[in-house]
Amino acid sequence: MHILVGTFDDPATLVPRAHVYVRDKLPWVHLGDGLKFATTAAEGPPLP
Repeated sequence: MHILVGTFDDPATLVPRAHVYVRDKLPWVHLGDGLKFATTAAEGPPLP
């Protein structure tokens, strides 16, 4: 399921916890923000 953050009433309160699907990222995307990452959703951190 994909839910766009802009559909929430106050999207600023939603803080990213991880990056998923990094295997499919474009070569010019650099993930240097310190968040955990997974190449697929199955490898990602558990959701609350």
